[in-house]
Amino acid sequence: MQYKMSNMELSIILLQSVYDRDILRGGRTLEEIIMDERQKILTEHLKHRSIWQNQTTGKWCTKLGDDKHMIARKGRESLENAIVEFYITEHRLNLTVQEVFEDWQKYESSHNEHMMKTINEYSIDYRRFIMDDAFSALPINTVTDKDVVSLVKRIIYDGEKVPLKRFKSFKTVLRALFNHARLHMDIDCISVKNILDDIKFPSNAFKESDNSDAKQVFKHSEICTLQERLKGSDNLLELGILLTISTGLRVGELCALKREDFSGMCLHIRRSEHKAKFEDGYRYYIGTPKKDKMRNVILNEETQAICEQILASHDSEWFFPNDTDMNDHLHAYHFDRRIRRICKEIDIPARSMHKLRKTYASILLAQGVDEKLVQAQLGHADISTTHNAYHYNIFDKEESNNILRQIRIG
Repeated sequence: MQYKMSNMELSIILLQSVYDRDILRGGRTLEEIIMDERQKILTEHLKHRSIWQNQTTGKWCTKLGDDKHMIARKGRESLENAIVEFYITEHRLNLTVQEVFEDWQKYESSHNEHMMKTINEYSIDYRRFIMDDAFSALPINTVTDKDVVSLVKRIIYDGEKVPLKRFKSFKTVLRALFNHARLHMDIDCISVKNILDDIKFPSNAFKESDNSDAKQVFKHSEICTLQERLKGSDNLLELGILLTISTGLRVGELCALKREDFSGMCLHIRRSEHKAKFEDGYRYYIGTPKKDKMRNVILNEETQAICEQILASHDSEWFFPNDTDMNDHLHAYHFDRRIRRICKEIDIPARSMHKLRKTYASILLAQGVDEKLVQAQLGHADISTTHNAYHYNIFDKEESNNILRQIRIG
C-alpha cells in the first residue's frame, strides 16, 4: 500500500465515514466535520505511536501497523495524510460480514425510504440464516468460495428443513450484501452470484410447502357464492373485494388507488401501500408498486361500473377513504379482516385478499386467456411467476368431473 491519496480523496472518504455513522448533525460545516474526524484519527495514532522528523534527511516519520512498519514523508501534512489513509483503509479491509450488512441497512434506508419493506424482509432472513453463524464474524474480504458453500450446506442440512422460497430469499440477501461491499464500500471481495447459482440440492432437501389448490385459491363455486353475497352492496370494503375479484390487484395497490387513476377503460396502477418497520415502529406508507412495475389494468364493463359506484359514493381523492378521515385511506388489514369475516359468514374456508389475486389469474388461464396478457394484468416481471405461483385448478371435484366427462380422447 502506497498511502498516497490526494487531500480531496481523503476528504471524500472521511465524509463518507461520518455519513455512514449518521453524525452529520450539530450545525457544523462539512469542512469542520472532516477536520474533526481527521484529528480524531491522528490523536488516536499518537496514543500508541510517535511522529518525528529525521534530523539527517529532514523527512517526517512514524510507524504503522502491528509490524511497526516505518514510513517517511517530506512534509508533516503529507505524513498525516498517510496515517489517516492507513487507518481508514485498514478499517474497511477488516469489516466483517455483519458490519457490512449493517452498513447496507443504513445506506438503503437513508437513500430510499420506500426500500424499508425490502430492508425489513432482508433483515429477517439475515437474522434467521446468517447472524448467529460464524460466517457473520468473518472479514468480508477474506471470505472464500469454500466459506460460502459451507454456510449454504449448514443451512440446508443442519437443523430443521427450510422452505425453498425462504432459501431463495437467503441467496438474494447474500448477493445484495456482497454487491454492496464491492460496489458501494470499495471492498475487494468475491462475488457470490455464480457460487450460489452453481449450488444445487434435491427437492427433498427443502421443507414441503402446502401449495394445494384448496389452500391457494377460491374454487369457482366459492367465487360465485362470494360474488352473490357482495352483489348490491354499498360498503366500500365489500366493493373493494368485488373490484379485486375482477382485476387481481394486490391489496396494497387497491388501498393506494386514487380517483385520478380511473380512466373508464383502465385503472392506472402507479402506487402501492407498504408496511415496514422504522425507528419509531411499524407504519404504513405509499410507495411504488412491487418492483416499481407500473401498469394499466384493463377493465370490463361490469368492473367499470363498480369503479363508478365507488367514486360516486364520496368526494375523497382516494378510492377507499377512511370513514374517520376522508384525507386518509383504508389499509390492507381492513380488507383482509372483512373478506375473512365474509368467508365465515357464507361457510367457506377463510382466505386472504392475496388468494383472490391468485384466483383471478387462475380463472383467466382456465378460460384460455393469453398468458402474456395475464402477466400484464397482474404486473409480473417474469412470466414464470405467473406459471408457477398463480396457476391453480379453480374447479371443485364435481365441476372437474363434469369437465373431464366431456373430454373425448382419440
